[in-house]
Amino acid sequence: MKKILIVTAMLGCAALFAAPDQPGLNRDYWTSAQHKGDRNAKSLVAKKVAPTGSDVQKTSEAKSWTKPEKNANWANDYVQRMYGFIVPDVSGDYVFYVAGDDSATLFLSTDETPAKAKAIARTSAWTNPKQFTKSPSQKSAPVKLEKGKKYYVEAVMFEGAGGDNLSFAWVVPGKKAPEIISEKNLKTMK
Repeated sequence: MKKILIVTAMLGCAALFAAPDQPGLNRDYWTSAQHKGDRNAKSLVAKKVAPTGSDVQKTSEAKSWTKPEKNANWANDYVQRMYGFIVPDVSGDYVFYVAGDDSATLFLSTDETPAKAKAIARTSAWTNPKQFTKSPSQKSAPVKLEKGKKYYVEAVMFEGAGGDNLSFAWVVPGKKAPEIISEKNLKTMK
């Protein structure tokens, strides 16, 4: 009976952890055994390749799945994606940035529909963590967002060897510098 209660409690916690509309972003990652040379997270999702692991990230900066709270240099030869919704506090024009190593792309939808997401910023060369200005392609054109509305967002990256990281940021109307998006403006999908 004790074992049944413990398992039931664990399943209940897992369901709560993965519930939609929780603060943060979903993250899936594929190590070399799962991605088998396919370096595109969107392609792996379309092919229904099961990820090596999944978790929830508190901000728009990926943290290690092996080393608590580290934001860089935790593995080689993997693909990852962070996805969910952003919910702005104010209406206006936002500018987005992406950083990643070895490459990264940021997608944004005009609403909460993933199929409408378009690439708005990318880097095909590695960047250091949160290095958002290494190349002009890392910066999006201004995007008009409405306060309180949910927008699907997805960041994908590939890591070969050496250093690795993934993050994206926005410039909120009235501000000048890119900021990592906090969990109060992020919602999970599942």
